[in-house]
Amino acid sequence: MWDSINGFDINKAGYPIVGVFLVTWVNALAIWKLGHLVKKWSIPATTVQHRRGSS
Repeated sequence: MWDSINGFDINKAGYPIVGVFLVTWVNALAIWKLGHLVKKWSIPATTVQHRRGSS
């Protein structure tokens, strides 16, 4: 076990970490854009004004 840990190159481990981060980010962006989440989660301005009591 210790031999395999000694052979581990920390410099090469960064590439898969960055790759997983990029894939996750691109997927999240695609879900956000293609799922129209801004429209689903936004509150219309008239609703906000009504809650505040202004017209």
